[in-house]
Amino acid sequence: MLDLVQEMQEREVSLDAGTYAFAMHACRATGQWTQCLALLEGLRRVPPPSLFEDEEEDVEYDEDDNPHDLVEEGSLDAVEAEVREVDGPVRLLAYNRAMSCLQRAGQWKLTIDLLDELIAHPTLKPDQKAFTTAMWACEQGGQWERAAELLEDMRYKHRIDTTRQTYLATISACEKAGEHDRAVFLLGRAAKLWLFMDLFDTSGVYHVHQFPLAVARTAIRLALADMQNRPDKRWSHDVNKGDLTILTARDGKSVHREVVGLLRSEYAGKVECREEGEDRVVLTGASLRQWAQQGV
Repeated sequence: MLDLVQEMQEREVSLDAGTYAFAMHACRATGQWTQCLALLEGLRRVPPPSLFEDEEEDVEYDEDDNPHDLVEEGSLDAVEAEVREVDGPVRLLAYNRAMSCLQRAGQWKLTIDLLDELIAHPTLKPDQKAFTTAMWACEQGGQWERAAELLEDMRYKHRIDTTRQTYLATISACEKAGEHDRAVFLLGRAAKLWLFMDLFDTSGVYHVHQFPLAVARTAIRLALADMQNRPDKRWSHDVNKGDLTILTARDGKSVHREVVGLLRSEYAGKVECREEGEDRVVLTGASLRQWAQQGV
């Protein structure tokens, strides 16, 4: 596909936005991020489609006729807008594929630059996919402040619904940077938005194995902080119901060693924990009740 596009460019064959988007998909699949950037540069030079750009030169009109007037008065603008409305999503798709290709290749700064370009674009607007990709790029590059800024801008400035993935990326970026309190706050807010209902269940089991390590650690910090700070309005575990079981491994995914390390380093002498095999850790109900009372 890429060879075909290159040949078409060499022969000066006009390419539309859809062709570029399709070629960028091939770049993303093969990790060819430099070629993807070259294709994006070509897309930038493609003008928006026009209704009359392909008029035949040999068509004769009366000298008083304007070909644009042949379209019913008042309908030309609507039809032109419809044509451009179809072109816009295709161009946005191309940008999203370019961002995804760059982010997968570890080019986090270039990924964020493309989001900034979309934000400043006169006609295109970034969507959920663009923001999500940029936030994971921020996580890759250790840019936790920018990730947090994008999360807020996405929700309040651009009026785009935040998602589980946008929170995962931002929480992970903050936790890795040592911004544990901010990460805990964000996970708590996401839980109120019902984005992490599979994290815990009513039987007192905490399912942290399914999340990235940074998010798993944040989930444990949130659960323990919640027991102290909001004893009457817990969103996770009721200490009066006994032990809290933390499931740390399943289906080949494991954060067991790291979870045990967190509990023994940050909560040593405060919360009693015991390992049950290599897939779960139990926090005893008695120690959790004492922990909760310390915060009252």
